[in-house]
Amino acid sequence: METEQPQKLPWRQKAWNVFLERLEIKAAIKTGVAAALAWALGVGISGFMHRPDRLVSGMWCTLAAIVVLQARLGGTYKAAWLRFLGVIIGSFFGGLCTTFFGSNPISLGISVFVTIVICTLFNFKESVRIACLSVAVVMILWGLSPEISPWAFAGFRVIDSILGIIVGVTVAYALWPFQATQNMQQNTARILSRLNQLLRFECAPEPASKETIVLKECNRLIEELNPLFNQDSLFLEEAKMELLMKPERLDVWISLQEHLEQLSEFVIALKNVSQHSYRLLDAPLKIQLEQVVDSLDKALQELSQALISGDQVAPLTQLIEVQEKLEGELLRYRNTRSTRTFSLPEVESFFVFFYNIRAVVKKTFKIAKKINMLNQ
Repeated sequence: METEQPQKLPWRQKAWNVFLERLEIKAAIKTGVAAALAWALGVGISGFMHRPDRLVSGMWCTLAAIVVLQARLGGTYKAAWLRFLGVIIGSFFGGLCTTFFGSNPISLGISVFVTIVICTLFNFKESVRIACLSVAVVMILWGLSPEISPWAFAGFRVIDSILGIIVGVTVAYALWPFQATQNMQQNTARILSRLNQLLRFECAPEPASKETIVLKECNRLIEELNPLFNQDSLFLEEAKMELLMKPERLDVWISLQEHLEQLSEFVIALKNVSQHSYRLLDAPLKIQLEQVVDSLDKALQELSQALISGDQVAPLTQLIEVQEKLEGELLRYRNTRSTRTFSLPEVESFFVFFYNIRAVVKKTFKIAKKINMLNQ
């Protein structure tokens, strides 16, 4: 009986699927929905309050919603805070300068200058643009309707921005949320996988002819780790909003990231001392070290899989046993071998190497404990 072969998609359908992915359909729908809701809300509330700037209110609400609804991880809630801060600063200085200097090009220039100076003085540089726009809108609208207090226009801008921010954040969180916690789990699993590969390369005794190749692979993995850690920080910022109802999980994630960064430092530190240290080892110590590395390899794979599956990590009993045996071999080695036959740099590398191996093992246990706390 012939097995049915899976049908391959025609190239046109593949191209169409790729095209749809590039269009960012979900982001487009989210932004469109947020813009429509913000416009309706701004115009409706300003009409209910009998405000003279209904269309401007709708425009300002829409701009606020679009600005905070960024299709990138970590951007939405940060942009909401920056916009709110900028509007508060700009509306205040817009109302203040309009009250004292009126509405004219010179007063606008002075107001923008003062706003930028204040924002940079208090390190609110990312809010400068929206603050300057708020100043300009308050001052120009008052020039069109001088019978209304400039402070009223300043208050309107704050209300409109708050409405737009609420719409943007609500849509971002309710309609196809980013699922930052899940993304953080997958990204952390990738970090553990890269660290595992790096550890294998560093602790594998290679002949001198292959040292250059091993060094290149180690450098490549280290370069891949940097953006992964940066991405993890962004995921954590976004996940803070998802984990507001579970602050204890947020604390565990923060602690897990700290342990992961420390584990990375210990693993990377092995690169400079591993090959030098291997030349000093005798056969029994090499065998025991390889068993520890094999157990670490298995443990890090289990940690990576547990992050994705959500399962509990089994007790790392094998790693405990081989680490205890390694300590015994190190004691035997130090008691039976004379360090006088080795140079001082070689002896230093030897002790640094095994110090980092111990640290990697300890961090692996701590990371396993944190993952089990997350998967409870």
